[in-house]
Amino acid sequence: MKNKIINYILALFSAITLITNWNSVYFNGWKAFVDYKIILILFLSFLLSVVYKKYSFEKTTLAKILAIIFSFCLLVGNCYLSYGTIAGLYQNNMILWSIIKMFGYYQMLYFIINSLIHYDYHSLMINIKDKNILVKRFSNHPLITCLCVLFTCWSIYYIAFYPIVLSPDPSYQIKQFLGERTKYLDYSVTLNDKVTITNHHPVFHTILIGGLTKFGMVIGNDNLGLFMYSLLQGVFMAFTLSQTICLLKKKGVGNKYLLLMLAIYALVPMFPLYALNGNKDVYYSLLMIWLLMLLFEYVDSPKMRKMSWQEWWKWFIILFFICLFRNNGIYIAIFLFPFILFYKKINIKKIATVFAAVICLFFSYQKFLLPALGITAGSVREKMSIFFQQTARYVINHEDELSSDDKKAISAIIDYDKIKSSYNPLISDPIKNTYNKYATSQDMKNYFKVWLKGLINHPMTYIDATLNNVFGYFDPEDINWYTYTKYDTRITNLVNYHYNNLEGLRTFLSYYAKIFPYLPIVGLISNIGFSFWIIFAMGIWLWKQKQKSYIIILIPSYVSWLVCIASPVNTYFRYAMPYVFIIPFVVGIWFYLNKKRISE
Repeated sequence: MKNKIINYILALFSAITLITNWNSVYFNGWKAFVDYKIILILFLSFLLSVVYKKYSFEKTTLAKILAIIFSFCLLVGNCYLSYGTIAGLYQNNMILWSIIKMFGYYQMLYFIINSLIHYDYHSLMINIKDKNILVKRFSNHPLITCLCVLFTCWSIYYIAFYPIVLSPDPSYQIKQFLGERTKYLDYSVTLNDKVTITNHHPVFHTILIGGLTKFGMVIGNDNLGLFMYSLLQGVFMAFTLSQTICLLKKKGVGNKYLLLMLAIYALVPMFPLYALNGNKDVYYSLLMIWLLMLLFEYVDSPKMRKMSWQEWWKWFIILFFICLFRNNGIYIAIFLFPFILFYKKINIKKIATVFAAVICLFFSYQKFLLPALGITAGSVREKMSIFFQQTARYVINHEDELSSDDKKAISAIIDYDKIKSSYNPLISDPIKNTYNKYATSQDMKNYFKVWLKGLINHPMTYIDATLNNVFGYFDPEDINWYTYTKYDTRITNLVNYHYNNLEGLRTFLSYYAKIFPYLPIVGLISNIGFSFWIIFAMGIWLWKQKQKSYIIILIPSYVSWLVCIASPVNTYFRYAMPYVFIIPFVVGIWFYLNKKRISE
């Protein structure tokens, strides 16, 4: 009887969580239950109690741990989405609703996670019989089949958005390459006013996209030059995604799941739309997939196997190009180095040589070659987003505690007078844009003294400022923009860039891309917070199953997530791409390891 009562109470909490809007509870109190028809809550709670009881499985510690963590993510994320402060959990007598919501989330997530743990995945691990021509060709020629399917499905996007989808960043990069001054020169003290390229965006990528654009201009067809870039990138993406399927096939994962992966790559709009998008993050994300494949094969091979020099070059090329396509790619190499170094002691010298070569060569490129060419480095402000947001919130909430010297110290770094009017809790750019590029090291020291004072006096203000700027990276409920489809006119004064007259087709594909994240279940494939849940759950599962060595393959994804936390924008898809794009492959690795665990 006691268990039945507890089960129904938890079902009631779940129903309240699903039906009531937290904002309406915050403002209307008990009236919220009248507005949302208490009969509906009672009816749903009855249904959920039946489901929880009928489909209950053996309790697992893993499900409990994940349910608690993910419930907290949802609770905190929902709080900031609604109120913009952690105080929303307890102020105005909201503590009771926070407890109800926490238990409501927990019970739903525990039920779902436990069900997934006990689900029989055998059917997804087997091979489908070659009953039709696609399955037969996939079994015999997986790489060619994948490439043909992807090119066929993606071709409609290439036709509609020919020659390329440009967004602000690549447009500015093209302008830089073509010699036009852009705003990025104003962010730092320039080394040479005649050099318009800066390292705010990776120089290597600027040369690649700018060079192909220039080639199109030289041959008299600007659009063709841009198309060459998007086609080259699309071929690389199709080949990369196809290789993830081929690798899992080689490891023995069943055709059923592999064909599902192929369908995801072919039909989920983020893949084709980024295949023809000019952003640097696309190549970077694809290289991260290659790094994941390399790590997977390395960790999954016998521990005493020596690394060949051919593998040595693979490691070097992939890691170095990761650094070239994003300036913060160097953090991947630095954080991964100690974990991979001692995994197979037999390869310590070669691994140490690879990572040392990558790190030294990259720093030589950044600190010596680019300055020698007169290319201005990116501004230090790009690393200050967290601090600037915390300072801004401190000024807004506690300005009366600041002395004239404190204000002067802040003003030496960012424009104090613009803080209140510029502050946006979800993006640091408005504050960051007021950064004084002529600030000295002493100015920075004085600023951090004031910053530290604020941290000591009002730590919750700093926590609010940070979480308000990052909650979407761990809360699946925060769905934000994720693809580019609009026509960007920033380069049209220099380049004859234009779409074709298939406006109706572009509108249809844009609408499909826009609604996809909101589709039940399948929309989670492109969800930033949910992708983090997957890689986090994978790590916990590997730890619980005593397969800790395989956690190494997830380290680049964890570093990418931490980079997102330090980024200037909340829930920004292209920042999260390195760990969103890998999810189908990571799930496939889980199938492989689970099958391997069961067979041993």
